[in-house]
Amino acid sequence: MRMKRWLPTPVTSYFARATKLLAAAAIFLALSTSAFAQGEVDFENFSNSLIYTNSVHNGPATGLMTGTPGVVNPFQAGSYLFVLLAAETNTTTIDATLGGGRGLDNGGWDVAALYGVNTATPGLMNGNIQAVGVGPVCDVFGWGSGETVNFAVVGWSANIGDNWGAASAWWNNGNPTSGPSGWFGISDVAQDVVVGGGGYPIPTIFGPTPGYEVQGFTLNLYTIPEPSAFALAGFGIVTLLAFNRPKAIKRRARSTTYT
Repeated sequence: MRMKRWLPTPVTSYFARATKLLAAAAIFLALSTSAFAQGEVDFENFSNSLIYTNSVHNGPATGLMTGTPGVVNPFQAGSYLFVLLAAETNTTTIDATLGGGRGLDNGGWDVAALYGVNTATPGLMNGNIQAVGVGPVCDVFGWGSGETVNFAVVGWSANIGDNWGAASAWWNNGNPTSGPSGWFGISDVAQDVVVGGGGYPIPTIFGPTPGYEVQGFTLNLYTIPEPSAFALAGFGIVTLLAFNRPKAIKRRARSTTYT
């Protein structure tokens, strides 16, 4: 019986197979990493989505937000600050308690980006913290590129506090009772925003499209009585009671005399 002659596999065949395997691995890696890449958005507003202030809580806007501008990178607070909040797409509303959301911070709308500041142009803010030359981009904490997310924006005057912890403590779920008077506002919800990065286009948070973008909002003035005002009011009450006490005694005396 004639034996078949064994012939070695050509090197070119091994190289071709290895090339195919590497190509397949590269495609798989690209697809898998794009789904988990850092999410990015454009966190700034425009002339079609301006921010206003008022002088009476829940009253009409009295003018565009204005004041000393801040610096995004390196961060320096101006007259107003902003944070970007994110939630699952089934959370379509946001209230004073900031309830609902994905729950990365034990429930509620989660902070997705720190911090935006007001610019030198009245009514405008900017929260894109990337280095100059990268473009208008802001990282979204906790969300990957390609995910569909709902967003909302919260803004406040810097005299309340230059960080979110101080501002949220002052806000007290919509019942600020102590500290300085200041402006605070919560935007409507931008729904079903596909987060950019990893090959996905960078979406804008603000814009003219109802529902899909934040169309601007108003920062409401909350007037909080200062401690001195409370003390003055208390002194007035005590004085009034002391002034009325002799009259009350006289009335009781008269009542006793005539009975």
